[in-house]
This record gives sequence, structure tokens and C-alpha cells, in this order.
Amino acid sequence: DLEDLLGRNISSLLAYDEKGDLPFFWPQSKPYSRCSQGKADKVDENIFGARDDGFFAAEFIATPISRADNPFAGAVFALRDITQRKQAEKQLIHSARYDQLTGLVNRNYFEEVLERALARARRNGTLVGLMFIDLDHFKEVNDTLGHNAGDELLRQVSSRLNSCVREIDTLCRLGGDEFTLILESMHDESNLAGIAEKLLKHLSECFLLTRDDQTHKVFIGASIGMVTYPHTANNVIELLRCADIAMYYSKNNGRNSYEAYSPQMEAKVRRSLEIEGRMRTAIQNEEFTLHYQPQVDSFSEEIIGIEALVRWEPNEGEAIYPDEFIPIAEETGLIVELGYWILAKACEDIKVIHENHETPITLSVNLSVRQLINSDICDGISRIIHESGINPSLLNFEITESMVMDNPEEKIAKLNSIKDLGVSISVDDFGTGYSSLSYIKQLPIDTLKIDRAFVEDIDIDHQGEAIIKTIISMAQSLNLKVVAEGVETIEQLHFLQGNNCSIIQGYYYSRPIPLEDFLKLHAKGIHPANDAHIDDTSSGVAR
Repeated sequence: DLEDLLGRNISSLLAYDEKGDLPFFWPQSKPYSRCSQGKADKVDENIFGARDDGFFAAEFIATPISRADNPFAGAVFALRDITQRKQAEKQLIHSARYDQLTGLVNRNYFEEVLERALARARRNGTLVGLMFIDLDHFKEVNDTLGHNAGDELLRQVSSRLNSCVREIDTLCRLGGDEFTLILESMHDESNLAGIAEKLLKHLSECFLLTRDDQTHKVFIGASIGMVTYPHTANNVIELLRCADIAMYYSKNNGRNSYEAYSPQMEAKVRRSLEIEGRMRTAIQNEEFTLHYQPQVDSFSEEIIGIEALVRWEPNEGEAIYPDEFIPIAEETGLIVELGYWILAKACEDIKVIHENHETPITLSVNLSVRQLINSDICDGISRIIHESGINPSLLNFEITESMVMDNPEEKIAKLNSIKDLGVSISVDDFGTGYSSLSYIKQLPIDTLKIDRAFVEDIDIDHQGEAIIKTIISMAQSLNLKVVAEGVETIEQLHFLQGNNCSIIQGYYYSRPIPLEDFLKLHAKGIHPANDAHIDDTSSGVAR
């Protein structure tokens, strides 16, 4: 009320805090000093106006009054309520500093927060830990359940990570599925390992996500890279770079793990990045080729099928082995394009094989998890089958049991759609994953492949032999075929034959070979290879 203001001292109308505990004294203020010099002054920071219900954020303008006989005879004051403006500014600052989805510190503010943490560590003589956290399998969730489910997963991940850290620590979301964790006031860098294990444990537990009113169980993990200040580096940019390298190293070593940075990682990470860059043009440059490994009925010694395995022979430099480039292709998503090329080329080659032999044989091609979750996979396979003219009943796709266990309902549905194209499906490396028998029963599969790790144990480890017998017995009860991989010796062959597993794949008969060599081998008939025991690091199965 204007009448209430009349006669009141200006100092009673202003304060330097919103509670009024720091009163404003006009003669001692900066506006008074400016007005006494004949200059107007405006204050809109840390100044608050009084009213009946408390104090409000204010803009205070003081304009000096002068007379002929007195250059500073007084001042005219203007007081304006700027609460809404201040709230808008505060919201803008918050939006600039914090991630809207998770509420965590964002990339823009991360460097400033870390810089302050380093400054405190320098003053106090303590350490700062930095973790770079990259979620495993996040893209699969986005691709199968949609972006809304992906956003909800990120919120749940943020909540779980926050529950593992102290109030003085700062969790940041850099973007996508990448997070960082700043750990202050540390005295022993060995404590980082325990914290990383705690984070991984919490992230490995089941997440519940909803799509179309259905709840889905989702399992992910994370790859974590760790560094410490000042031991690893002494500035923000270098710390983040080293943490990123350690994370990348961890992901390449199998995911759901953590690694502390060491300089030796640099070369391997540079190599991975180099391979990724070269792979992007290798398909167009026709640097990839296919080798074929026969699948043999060991009783009749007839070739009944082949598995297509990709090889990379760059136009410049030495061959790059599948064990090196396939994981990178998986991680970067390049496996989708490469997978279509493999399928198209293999279908083209199997037609050549069938033209040279009356009895048709099956063609097995590996299917990666990135391909399986790709929304266009069924259309892509159908198109290649149609263009090649191959009989789909002669085409078999090999999957691993572990790749189905993340979001199994969606992946089983996708496999059923692929199976409806008329092809068959087999589970590769069976027994090495963690699938339950209930899911095996639901999978639309025709064949189980016994992993070479068990075959190698024949005549060495009775437990391994028992596992093989169990797999064969289970397959027979489910009316599934069985193929044994990695067979190299006559003893292994006899054991498998004695337990009703006659389809053999391995060096005992042939290593993976180019199409021209396979045509010659098929023409003359297959027999046990003379060099079955020779090690060949290029023969690892590529998927």
C-alpha cells in the first residue's frame, strides 16, 4: 500500500538477502556512492524488496537529484519486482547445467565441476577419482522396446548409480548412455575397484520396463574406465581422455567389467579405432572374402553343409583376423552392413556349389545380436533370398544362446519371424552361455551346436564328456539335430559317433577354405585331413 510506504526510510524497504537478515543501509551502499558522484545506479543482484508477506527479488534504481546550491540534494528510487525474471534465469542456468532426462550434471557443467574438484584436491592434498561409465546393450533396448523405454532405463540407471555414491561425489550424464562419476576426498586409489564392482552389481540386476502396457525384464551391464588425479593426469581434458580409453579397453575385453587406465592401453585403443575407420570402406573396396568349413556326416563321409566364415584381407597391409575385427563391428554397428554382405555373398556362392553338384547342401551363416534387433532384418533377409533365388530351406542362421537372454521375449518373437521365411535356426556354442531350458524350449530352433571347448575335453575331462552326452540327449528329446564343432582327432570322432552325434565340423576333416578350394574338395570327396592338429589362428569362427 502506497500510504504505508510514506515516511519510511529506504533502508527498511530493502535487504541483501531474501529473509531480511542482512539489512540495506542507504548511506553505506554502492548506489549512494554513485549518486553522490552525480551518477545513477541500478542493482538487480542480491537485492530484495520488502512487503507484508516477506521479501521479493528486486531491481533497485537510484537516480541523483541535484540543485544549484547542492550537487547531491537527494535521490529518486525505483523498485521493481523481478521475481519471475529471476526464476526464469535460474531455470535457464539449471537447464544449461543439468540433464533434463535424469537431473544429473550434464556435459556442459561437468568440466567446471571436475575443475573445482581438482582445485580442492590440490588445496587438501587428496585424490580425485574419475569413472567413465558406458552402458552395455543400451542400443538393443532402444531398438527393441523403443526410445521411451530407453529413456526410462536411463532414469532407472541414474537412480541406481546415485544410490551407490556419497553426497560429496558427483554423477554426470555426458549424453546417450555415457556417464561419469567424480569421486572427491580420496586417499587411496585402490578404493576405486570396490566402487566399480558395486556399480556393476547394481547395474547387472534386472530392470523392469513397460511398453504397450506390457512389462519387460531387461538386463544390461556397463563398461567402466577409471583414472585418478594426480596419478593419471593433472587436468580435466587429459583425465577424461584417459578414462575414455580405459572404458573402451574394458568394453573390448568383454563388457560388464572395469579397467584402470595404463599407458599400454593406448596402442590397443588406437588399433581398434584404426580398424573401425578402415572397416567403413572395406566392404566397398571388396576387401572381405568368405571361407567355408564343411559339416560332414561322419558315417557316410558326405558333406551335408557348410558354414560361411568371413575373412578380411586389406588391399594394403596384412590380414586382420576375425577375433579382432568382429567385436569392433559389433560394437560400432558395422556388423549390420557386413552381415548383409556376408549373407548375399554366401547365397551367391552356394548357387555355384549347387550348380557343380547334384545333391544340395545347407548353408549356415552367423547372425549377430545387432542384426537380430535391427528393425529391417526380416525384410533384408527376405530380399537377399529372393534376389539370389536360393531355396530358403537350405539356409540356416546360427545364433548364440547368450544373445537371446537380454530381452528374450522380443528376440524370440523376431526369431519366429525369421523362421517364417522358411529358413532354419541353430544355437551355436551351446553350453557356454547362461540360457535356461525354458527359453531353449521356446526358441524356434532346429539344431544345437556343441562348442569346441567341450569337444577338446574328450579323453581329458570326464565332466566335459558328461556335458556332451547331456546336450545330445536333450537335443534328441526336443527333436533337434546336433553338430559338434572343433573336432580334430579320431578319438573325439569315435566318442561323438558312439553317442549318436554324427554331424562333425572341425579340422579333422577340413579347416575353413576359399570357395575354389571347397569346390575341389567337394568334387574329389572328403577324407580326414592330414594337418588336423595344425593351429591356425585365422580359423576362429566369425560372427
